[in-house]
Amino acid sequence: MVRILTFILWSIALVGQVSHSYGQILQNRVDISLHYVYSDLKGDGIIAEGDFRLPSLYNNFKNITAYSIQGNYKFLKHIGVGLEWMKKSFRDWDLNGSSLYFRSSSDIRSTVLVLNINSGLGSQNILNRLQLFADVGISYDVTDVNLVVDVYRVDNTADNPSGLSSKTDSFGHFIRVGVSYTIYQRLALSIKFGKQKTKLDSRLHNDRELISTDLSFGAVFRIAQLKRFYQ
Repeated sequence: MVRILTFILWSIALVGQVSHSYGQILQNRVDISLHYVYSDLKGDGIIAEGDFRLPSLYNNFKNITAYSIQGNYKFLKHIGVGLEWMKKSFRDWDLNGSSLYFRSSSDIRSTVLVLNINSGLGSQNILNRLQLFADVGISYDVTDVNLVVDVYRVDNTADNPSGLSSKTDSFGHFIRVGVSYTIYQRLALSIKFGKQKTKLDSRLHNDRELISTDLSFGAVFRIAQLKRFYQ
């Protein structure tokens, strides 16, 4: 993850040098962003409930992919609101000594209401392209879980296991900070880092919350400008 972040920062710096002579950047009012999300779960692989110790479903997934699309509207120079849609997919469950959730999978789709606080763009030099920001928000999460239980068969000769599935909804919240670097009037690169907490409630597993740290990187498409800064 450190190597990925270093590569992205160097890429932004290089692109910024190439694009420095393209003129003064306008302050934007509306933007749409697309991000790939690298997600790391925080939690134990084993859940203790009284005298029982049970495998966690989510904390033993080895393959997590996520992406998001977000729209922001800046109604003040340093404050905006946004709406985000994110999907996280969980695959490849693995825990030494257990096959309880083997070949299981889950998807969490989140609709997020975002409050954005940003530094805005300066009038010249790198401050006219570099912007710091912080997001806080609440999410409405829809969680699909699909378990494959190998001991159950459709009939005596079937070779495929039957499946168990559930679909639940809940609320969560997050906080994150980030930086964007504007390349052209209509395009910026963005990196953000944050923490998200999602409530879980399913009869198919014992996880009751999901805590993740997320590193996102992507592109911001600047749709409408707010004003021009003059030197």
